Amino acid sequence: NNKDESDANNTVTLTVDTIWPTIAISSDVTSLKAGETAAITFTLSEAATDFVVGDIDDTGGSLSNFSGSGTSYSATFTPTADSTTNGVLHVANDKFSDAAGNNNKDESDANNTVTLTVDTTTSTPSPSPSPSPTPTPDTTSEKGDVYLLLDTSTSMRHSEGKDHSKFQCLLALEAFAQDAERAGYQFQRRDTNSTITSTQLLQTLANQTSTQAIQELDNYTIIDNPNDSNTADDLNIHLITYDYHVQHNTFTLSRTNPTSGIDTMQSILSLKMAGQVHGNSIKNNSKWKELGLPDPNRFDLHKGRSDRPSNLYAGTELLGALEGLNYLLNNKANDTSRRDQSTKISLFLDGRPERRSWWDTRTNSASDSITGQAIPLPESLGKEDITTSGLLYDNKGNPHFFKNNQGQWQWKAMQNDLNAALDRLATYSTDPTTIQVNAYGLNNTDSTSLNATYQDLFSNQSFDNSSSNWSYSHQTIQSLGDINF
Repeated sequence: NNKDESDANNTVTLTVDTIWPTIAISSDVTSLKAGETAAITFTLSEAATDFVVGDIDDTGGSLSNFSGSGTSYSATFTPTADSTTNGVLHVANDKFSDAAGNNNKDESDANNTVTLTVDTTTSTPSPSPSPSPTPTPDTTSEKGDVYLLLDTSTSMRHSEGKDHSKFQCLLALEAFAQDAERAGYQFQRRDTNSTITSTQLLQTLANQTSTQAIQELDNYTIIDNPNDSNTADDLNIHLITYDYHVQHNTFTLSRTNPTSGIDTMQSILSLKMAGQVHGNSIKNNSKWKELGLPDPNRFDLHKGRSDRPSNLYAGTELLGALEGLNYLLNNKANDTSRRDQSTKISLFLDGRPERRSWWDTRTNSASDSITGQAIPLPESLGKEDITTSGLLYDNKGNPHFFKNNQGQWQWKAMQNDLNAALDRLATYSTDPTTIQVNAYGLNNTDSTSLNATYQDLFSNQSFDNSSSNWSYSHQTIQSLGDINF
C-alpha cells in the first residue's frame, strides 16, 4: 500500500474565485441645466485594471476627465446642448474583470444605471423694433409640495437599524433642504448670521448622531435668500410614515414662520419606531385601540430571537402609504389654485415590504382565512380601510399579488391611479420637470434577493412616467458612501 500521504507532491491546492465583480454608479446631482455638469462616481466591488472610459455607455451627453484605479473611478458628465434627452450612464456585462479573470455580469442591477433629468434648451428672445421697458424682476419662486414617505418598520430595530434610520433621515433631509433652496430659502447660522448651502449643512449633520444633529440644528434658522431677486414662497411638506399602520403629518415653510423648516428637519431626525416607544406591549398604545386592531395573539408576541423585537409592531403598510399619497395628489390635481405648483416625492423603503401574514389576504401556517385585517388610513389621507398587502415578494424577489376583502386587485388599481394623478399634474404644470419622483431602497447587506425586489418594485410595480414627461429615478443605497451631498 502507498505510504506517501505526507509528501509535498501528493497535494495540489487551487485558488478559487468564481465571484463576478460588480459596479455601482452614482451622481452628485439628479438633474442638469445648460452650463451644468455632474460628477459621476464608479465604485467596483473588486479591483480591476481593465476598466476604461470606453466601457461606459453614455447617452444624452458625454464623459470627460475620467480617472481612477483599483475600485474607485470618477468622471464628469456634460449634457448635450439644447436638449431635453435624459442623461443615462450604464456599464454592460463583460466590460471589466477582476484579478481572477471573472467578468462583470451585473448589467441588470439597479445601481448599475444612473439617469439624469436634462434640460439644456435656451430660448432666444425675438428682436424688438423699439426699445422695451426694463423688465420687472421675477418676484416669485418655486411654490410647491414635498412628499416624504419613510419606512419606520421594526426592521430598523435590528443590529443595522441605526444605520438604516440614518440613511433615510439624511436622504429625507436632503430632499427637503434642496426643495427649500429652490423655493427661495437659505440656511443661516444664528450666532454669526452667515449663510451656508444645504450641502454644507448636510455634510455637518452626516457626521453626527441623530441626537447631536437635532441639537446642531438649533444653531440655524431659515431665511429668504438675500442673494436672489425672488421672494420665497410657501413650501408644504407632507411626512408620511408607514410601519404596521400609516401616519401623516404636515408642515409649512413660509417667510412668516421660517423656524417651521428647522422643526421639520428635527421631526425627521426624531422619528421612532412603535416598538421603540411601546416595547412588546399595547398597554400604553392608544393608537392600537383607535385603529380597531385585535388583541395580540401568539403570533404577534413571538420573538425569533430574544434580542430582537417581537412581531407585535411588525409589518410594512406600503400599499396604505401609496394609497394615501394617491389621495393627496388627486386632491392637488383637483385644486385649481395648487395643481400647477411643483410636486417632489421621495419614497424610502427598508427591506422587503410585507404585512404580517395573519392580517393579510393570503394563507400560510399562521393564517386561518383570507380575510384581511382592516387598517384605516388617517382622515387626512382619505380614511380608507386597507385589508391587504396587495403585493408580496418571495425570497427570490418574485412578485405575487393578492386581492383585498372586496375581491379587487388593489395594488394594480393603486398603481394606475397614482400614475394617472402624476400625469394630470404634469399636464397642468407649465414646467413638467418640476414633477419629480425619487425612490430609494436600503440594502447594506448587498442581498441579491432584496436587489431583485427593489428592481421589480421600482421599475414595474410603482411609478411609471412612460406616458408623460415628469421625472422619475430610483436607487439602491448600500452605505453612507452611496449618498453624495
